[in-house]
Amino acid sequence: MAHLDAEEDRARRAADRHALWWARHFRVHLDYRLGGDRAAAVAAFRANAADARELGILDGEALARWDLACHSGDRHDLDEGLRAAERAGARATGQDLQVLAGLLELMEGHPDEAESLLVRFGSRARAAEPLAAPWIDLNRALVALHRGQREPARGLLHGTSAATEAAATEYHRADRAAALGWLAWEEGRHADATAHLGIAVELWRTGCWHTLAGGPALLPLGVDALLRTGRDEEAGDLLARAPSPAGARFYEAAHAAARFRRSPGPRLASEASSAARSAGWPWLAAVVGTWRGELLGEPASAAAAAALGEDIGADAQAARAAAVLRRLGAPPPRRPRAGPLSERELEVAELVAEGLSNPAIAARLYLSRATVASHVAHILAKLGFSARTQIASWVAGRGVALWDLRDSAGDAEDPVAE
Repeated sequence: MAHLDAEEDRARRAADRHALWWARHFRVHLDYRLGGDRAAAVAAFRANAADARELGILDGEALARWDLACHSGDRHDLDEGLRAAERAGARATGQDLQVLAGLLELMEGHPDEAESLLVRFGSRARAAEPLAAPWIDLNRALVALHRGQREPARGLLHGTSAATEAAATEYHRADRAAALGWLAWEEGRHADATAHLGIAVELWRTGCWHTLAGGPALLPLGVDALLRTGRDEEAGDLLARAPSPAGARFYEAAHAAARFRRSPGPRLASEASSAARSAGWPWLAAVVGTWRGELLGEPASAAAAAALGEDIGADAQAARAAAVLRRLGAPPPRRPRAGPLSERELEVAELVAEGLSNPAIAARLYLSRATVASHVAHILAKLGFSARTQIASWVAGRGVALWDLRDSAGDAEDPVAE
């Protein structure tokens, strides 16, 4: 703090407005780190961005808007940041903002859009900033966890970037601990989940990182894992130690969900569902709906959760909700056998009809092969087909696109993995 005070005083005496702006920008970071006042940090970054533009410090404006988007989690702030980075020619900041956009797409229930951004811009950011590799791999792991793809998530979390010096920094440690906790929760390893998520919350509490960091956002999973291992008092303690959610939409929803899980009841259930909807976080809404079915015996909530999980490509979460429905003796939600296909599934179907293999489709759409294979499997199931050539014929028959259909001897044997 003393060094920053001296630098700010020197800039003021020299009437160096640019140097004074940079000193004030770094002071916002330091004040937030020491005090943890998120609302004040958001307001300060917003003011700094406006000042930088007025002063013509274009790279500073781009950086301030990056910080603002990180802390606010607001789509408008993100878009403004991308425009500022373009004006400044700040390619690295623009790539980082696109990676952040991918994470925001995931939180809002669009895993394909998230993966496309992470694959496309993450590879560029990784080349330009090797220190960003753990962050990019972690975000891709979160996409896999959203979908319930445990093996790809495990590979990313334990890959080469996890062993780098950058991964050992406090920032990356907090997010990685959260992702490892989510993976353990998905696998039913509740003791491991509580250990990892507890570390994530504690690191975040003392570090005050940005609004999309994993720790507080995954607080409900930590509370759930503790309760499932009979550690009720520790669940309450974790909830009490978690950072204040004020002004952060995803954290507010996470706290509401954790409070409901800790003390199940109609009022807290309603508050949790409302908070998840208001935050625009459908995955959490599906988790809350599943818990309402399990803990309060609400089949309608579980059925809605199962349908929502399917809609957002969260297969494991949909399966959990369906299992609760079965235990309640309720029928699974009925869906039309022949669709409707999602917009992304239609896009994949068109490329299948064009004759592209799964690796070629993955390269075209900036998706992983596992994601494309999952889409092909969903298309086949929804349409009641068993071969890729049937998808091609269906596309042509619907008039979605007219392609030169090509049969393949391998289609009948393994239509999904081609």
